[in-house]
Amino acid sequence: MLNWKRALFAFAIVIAWGFEAAAENVRIASWNVREIFSEEDARARANELEKAANWLLPDVLLLQEIGSCGAAEAIRGLMRLDGYHVVCTDFSEDGHQHASFEVAVISRFPLANPVEFDPTPDGSTLVKEVPLNPAQGVKPVPTDRGFLWVDVPHLRLHVAVVHLKSSRGKTGKQDSNNAEQREVVVSAVAAKVPRPEFWPPPP
Repeated sequence: MLNWKRALFAFAIVIAWGFEAAAENVRIASWNVREIFSEEDARARANELEKAANWLLPDVLLLQEIGSCGAAEAIRGLMRLDGYHVVCTDFSEDGHQHASFEVAVISRFPLANPVEFDPTPDGSTLVKEVPLNPAQGVKPVPTDRGFLWVDVPHLRLHVAVVHLKSSRGKTGKQDSNNAEQREVVVSAVAAKVPRPEFWPPPP
């Protein structure tokens, strides 16, 4: 089975405030592309990417495990998503061993207010960068994962996309550190979600 058929494997959330997509049959997909670290990696999988585009027909596509904005833009081109908007993270400094674990959003609709919640802010200029802080009561263990938060105003959506730490087959105590890292990120996402009473009302 091709990797693109695991489109909902990775964690992502979509939060609506007066969701406008129903009448437009909008398709939103999340896809762990599994090690597309560069434009060359994307070109090497051109056939797979084209098949994924034909299967998913995405209006908003959330990507995990890319290496750079260049890789995300190459994916957009190879999927023939011409005119789509791209926003991506820059969690890792150049040369960092986890530089492959960036996330991105590719959208047919304009994107607004992107924020990178970064566990190790390093002055990225791609999008606004703020520290990743776990929710109160969550153990603040070190992690190299964060998340990207971005708005899709046309659809009245907030989108959060992350690449959570894998268990790699471990369970129980052997997976405890990975589980704690996942909890840090998920709790930070939950803390960002606005309470319903503060959502802007539909027009």
